[in-house]
Amino acid sequence: MAGKAWHAPGRYGALIGRTPFSGHILAQSIREEEHRADHIKIVNSGLNSLSRFAEETPPQFDSEQIQAAVQAGHDLGLRTMVHANGQEAVRVALEAGCDSIEHGYFMGNDNLLKMAEKGITWVPTDVC
Repeated sequence: MAGKAWHAPGRYGALIGRTPFSGHILAQSIREEEHRADHIKIVNSGLNSLSRFAEETPPQFDSEQIQAAVQAGHDLGLRTMVHANGQEAVRVALEAGCDSIEHGYFMGNDNLLKMAEKGITWVPTDVC
């Protein structure tokens, strides 16, 4: 069980998550979470446009924030899954050492190859 996902204030994810605690960065909030789940879920992008070709949403957290958050989860013995679509949001998550990418639409071949090289799980959530 992941519990509620973490997302940046004012960005996509309110339906499934919460923002870092007031005055805290993401990693601090993960470390201070009282009701621990069995893994961490971070929303690092919104949905890409289904009506405007190649329009991607920018990452919600930068490389440094995601890396610190993934490390916080790993320090707690928890795997970190990152909801990410688009080349930049997926790249940031992969460089941070996430354990899985959720969705990953429009991630590009380079990111897909990096995932394979690092043994990172991809959960595309493809529905027919």
